[in-house]
Amino acid sequence: NNELGIILMAANMNKLAKMMANLTHIFGWIEKLSRIFQRKWKMRLSLFSDI
Repeated sequence: NNELGIILMAANMNKLAKMMANLTHIFGWIEKLSRIFQRKWKMRLSLFSDI
């Protein structure tokens, strides 16, 4: 019984770890995209300010 509980806990930890990894990956992409968009907007704003 104890061994089974430990195995189940380990499996749950593994699932959580995978979910966390996926979340960090997704957040990393969001960060990259937001940086790209910020650059584009800054460029556009600078163009508008020049006019």
